[in-house]
Amino acid sequence: MAGAFDFGLIFFFRGTYKPSILAKKARRLQKQTGDYRFRIQYHSNTSAATRLGRTAFRPMKLLFTSFVIVLVSICGAFASSYTYVVITSLTEVFEQNYEFPENLVGLAFLGLGFGMIVSVVVSGVYLDAHLNSKSVSQSPKAEHRLPPMAVGHILVPLGLILFGWTAQKQIRFVVPIGSTIFVGFGFVAVFLASQSYLVDAFGIYAASATAATVTVRNIASAALPLAGPPLFTKLGLGLGTTVLGLVALAFSPVPFVLMRYGDQMRQNKKRLETPV
Repeated sequence: MAGAFDFGLIFFFRGTYKPSILAKKARRLQKQTGDYRFRIQYHSNTSAATRLGRTAFRPMKLLFTSFVIVLVSICGAFASSYTYVVITSLTEVFEQNYEFPENLVGLAFLGLGFGMIVSVVVSGVYLDAHLNSKSVSQSPKAEHRLPPMAVGHILVPLGLILFGWTAQKQIRFVVPIGSTIFVGFGFVAVFLASQSYLVDAFGIYAASATAATVTVRNIASAALPLAGPPLFTKLGLGLGTTVLGLVALAFSPVPFVLMRYGDQMRQNKKRLETPV
C-alpha cells in the first residue's frame, strides 16, 4: 500500500524545492527569450561530479561541524531508540507477564499507536498555530518550532519508566498499555518538531541536515534495543527502564538550549558551502 502511494506521488505531488523550481523557470525563460543570462542565484559552474560529491558529504560535514545538528540528533536518538525499546519489549512482556495469547498480543501496541495518532494532530496543529501567533508580535524564527520537542523529550522517558514498573508489578494490563501512549505521543512530537525546525533553519540544505540527524537516530534505534534485553535481565524491567529514563531526562534541557540559543548558534559561523 505504501509503495502504491509513493508511486502516485511521482505523478501527482508537486515539488517544493526552491532551487529546482527556479532552475526550471530559468531554463524556460532562456528557451523563450534566447537570453542565457537568466540564471538562479544558486547556479554553480562546477561539474556535476563535484556537486554530487559536495551533496553526498554535506550531511556528515554538518553532523561534525554544526552544534545545532548535534543537539537535534541527540533528542531524536533518545526518542526513537526508546520507542523501539518499547516496541521490541511489548510482545515478550505481555506474553510472559500477562499471558496474552499470540493472536491477541498485538493489542498491546494499541497504546503506542494511539499516542502517535493523537500527537500527529495535536503537534501539527500546535506547530502552525504557535508560529502564526509569534509572527504577529515578532519575526518568526525556526526555534519557534521547538516547544513540542521539549514536551516529547520528557514524555518518552517518563512513559518508558511507567511502562517498566507497571509491567514488572503486573498491574492491570491497561496501565502499561496506557503508559505507552506517552511514549508514542512524545516520539511523534519530537520527530515533527525536529523535522520542521531543520526545514526552517537550514533552508535549501534541509535535506542534508535531516540526513545527518536520521543517521544518528537510526544508529541509536538499531543499537539500544539490542542492549535492552540484557539490561532488563540483570536489573529487572522496572529498574532497567528507570536507568534509561534518567539518562534521557538528564538531557531534557537540550530543547530549551536550542530554543534560547539555537538562532545564535546558527548565525555564529558560516558552515555551509554556498554552491549547490
